[in-house]
Amino acid sequence: MSDKPTLREIALNLLYPPRCLLCGRLCGWEQPLCPDCRSSLPEAGGFGWEPDAFGCEGLLWCAPYEGEYRRGMEQFKFEGVRACCPLFGGMLARALRQSGLCRELDAVTYVPMPPRRERHRGYNQSRLLAQYLAKELGLPLREEVLCRGGRATAHAARTRAQRLRLAEESYRAGPRRLPEGERLLLVDDIVTTGATLQNCAALLRAQGAAKVWAAAVLRTPAHPNGKL
Repeated sequence: MSDKPTLREIALNLLYPPRCLLCGRLCGWEQPLCPDCRSSLPEAGGFGWEPDAFGCEGLLWCAPYEGEYRRGMEQFKFEGVRACCPLFGGMLARALRQSGLCRELDAVTYVPMPPRRERHRGYNQSRLLAQYLAKELGLPLREEVLCRGGRATAHAARTRAQRLRLAEESYRAGPRRLPEGERLLLVDDIVTTGATLQNCAALLRAQGAAKVWAAAVLRTPAHPNGKL
């Protein structure tokens, strides 16, 4: 099959010029990112690591939730731009391989979304990322081991204590059960206070998970006083 663009692809690109998935600027036909954003991608080994975080063995993340990464994630979450999934999933896969964590894992799961919101949006971005990682890393994906009620999200609360309470009220074990003793990777898109991860990790351990690591694409930067 020829790699040359078809007339239809040329016409579509002329009518709807390709734009960078992060900053929205015009970019090449076969390039999802503009040169500036490509150069800003985390280098091999460029990831954040927080040991013993939020009830998990550790939290791995790729970049701060700010600037062009924030814009790209908001397109992915709220504007239906699913083309961002390979970009962010690729960042996570690269970081996981560089960290050496892959050899510790038995399976992948994800933070669930309220069913009503998922139906409205059409997808759960954390599930898409987990699907991408499971395929990329050759690991099974554990579906429906966690579920989410329809209450307000933890991010609607102002304090960490409020977020922890809302997360505890919102998440519960799903209809499927884990194989006993699995070592799991819990995937989310963004980590802020860690309230969601803490609650989900506790639920997974209660189902028999031996170990739980967390991975997220972006991490909310700390304020100057050290608090999130």
